[in-house]
Amino acid sequence: MGTIAQNDLYRLIDKANARSERVVVATVAHTRGSTPQRRGAKMLFFENGQTAGTVGGGCVEAEVWAEAREAMRKGESGLHHFALTADEASEEGMVCGGTMDIFIKSKHRHPLNRLCHTIAIPMITIAWPLFFFKWRWALALFITGWILQFVGHAIEGNQPAFFRNPIYLLVGPWWLVRRAAEAVGLRRQSGSQ
Repeated sequence: MGTIAQNDLYRLIDKANARSERVVVATVAHTRGSTPQRRGAKMLFFENGQTAGTVGGGCVEAEVWAEAREAMRKGESGLHHFALTADEASEEGMVCGGTMDIFIKSKHRHPLNRLCHTIAIPMITIAWPLFFFKWRWALALFITGWILQFVGHAIEGNQPAFFRNPIYLLVGPWWLVRRAAEAVGLRRQSGSQ
């Protein structure tokens, strides 16, 4: 199984969403040493057990698959560290001996949760600069946005990711800023890189 092209990735996720099937995306975030895949390699794990793409094969892929099933069950995303030690590599007949950090993303699957996030993230992002001009409006947008975030996660029965790692507080606003920059031509679209 080879790497998956960006347009195929989005097409497969879109088809899974149309079937209301849960999907988890695993992305190689960082590598050190000799690894079977480079940063950016992706693999999809579908609720029906099918997969698409690869993050490395062999032992690593089996471990990632186990983490993906857990992410699908809990609805939680996270960064996972996998070591491909020389001993393990030689036992499996591999030539790798590095480490990989793989981000496993469980997509917001409930339509109401997705709607809450679609409304809340822009509200929270707009609140930041607005604070300097209309602080009451900014505060209202900020609080309402976070209430919507919590409502969305309550609908799915999971906690927001920033409870485990505060860096996730920046993920939504950063995504929105990138999408806005792509829309106005200040940044190339991710799929065309």
